[in-house]
Amino acid sequence: MKIALFDFDQTLIQENSLNFLFKHFLGNTPLPIQLIPLLFKKSTYQQGIKLSIKTYLYKKALNGKMREQLFAAGVTLFEKVTPIIEVVEIMKDLNNRGIEIWIVTASPESYIDGIVDRLGWPVKRVIGTTMVEQNGMLTGEIESECQEQEKVVRLNRVFSVNDARYDVVQAFGNLPVDIPMLKMANSSFYVLNEVVKPFNVE
Repeated sequence: MKIALFDFDQTLIQENSLNFLFKHFLGNTPLPIQLIPLLFKKSTYQQGIKLSIKTYLYKKALNGKMREQLFAAGVTLFEKVTPIIEVVEIMKDLNNRGIEIWIVTASPESYIDGIVDRLGWPVKRVIGTTMVEQNGMLTGEIESECQEQEKVVRLNRVFSVNDARYDVVQAFGNLPVDIPMLKMANSSFYVLNEVVKPFNVE
């Protein structure tokens, strides 16, 4: 089976879609103001500010929500994203040639499913960050963040449990975070400032 892999944020769309998701559940108060409590926690600086911000916002925004609400958020927010036309056209052309389109993203899986469904893109599978669930409700904690090398791990896990043989024809992503995924493909491309450029695997 021939497949093509696409990152989502800043590859298929211009923005980081996580910001839309957090604002959707946390209201109109600017995110920097909501992050003020983090400044006074020692753990913020121990585990790194970037990671602290992400885990804090996930917990605050998604704790007590259901997976279906993530999908519904994607359906609601799809108009906020700005597709990168060149990449979307490539995606559609590959699909027309009989190549399956997979999105592999660091954003939550169900959320991106909702956006893609509403955009009507020919995507066969979304592999993304998964969230911990207890009794049908999300805890806001990350189960598996699908980024960098973890994208390769998740893809190989899917390949190993299916009988089909997969041929990754092309892959599209950002540098440097998507290099592990780009190396899986026969030919790879990175997106910079909405322009697609060849990635040469060394």
